[in-house]
Amino acid sequence: MKERPILFNDEMVRAILDGRKTQTRRVVKDPHGLYSHMGDKSVHPAVASIVHVGEGEFEQRAKSDAVKQQYVTTFPFHRLRCPYGQPGDQLWVREAFRSRRVDNLPGEVAYRADHPGEKTVPGSYGRPWKPSIHMPRWACRLRLEVTAVRVERLQDITEVDAQAEGAGVVSFPNVDDQHTDRDRFRALWNRINGPESWDTNPWVWVVEFQRVDSEVPS
Repeated sequence: MKERPILFNDEMVRAILDGRKTQTRRVVKDPHGLYSHMGDKSVHPAVASIVHVGEGEFEQRAKSDAVKQQYVTTFPFHRLRCPYGQPGDQLWVREAFRSRRVDNLPGEVAYRADHPGEKTVPGSYGRPWKPSIHMPRWACRLRLEVTAVRVERLQDITEVDAQAEGAGVVSFPNVDDQHTDRDRFRALWNRINGPESWDTNPWVWVVEFQRVDSEVPS
């Protein structure tokens, strides 16, 4: 069993705490792709499917043998491994936080997800929150066990999966109650990943998980 960090924003942390989020989607990146030398790690458009082939590896497959042959000399179809682990591995959640200790040693920790709308840490005389990326392992309060991993196109998400993403608990001014959870997930994705990012329909890792007993930093 391996353990890895994973970032979540405040809304998604609350959804996990409420038991309403058991899936997360993250864009697939190919570190050996055709344009990786230029910093572009997106999956090549010639790829038609990404299939699990065992031992944690996923194989990129072309739209046809002819298409694959067209790219074979310049674009070998490398196998990928999910950076978020395999079933049985664990993820520790990084979220916006602040240690109430001045020296930032292990001790009482405040989490921004517990204080919606608070721009500074309550009772800290105006100290700002620290971004999730800076959370050390000792400050983590949430651990997740990976139960399944697959790859699909972003827009292939179903209504049931959109519910499992916790999108139903997110409120948007321009998305009324008549919209589906899938609509809400689309709005959430665009807000997190940038306007119109849904329209690019990238390949995504679909990571299903369950909560492990929460930890209390001390």
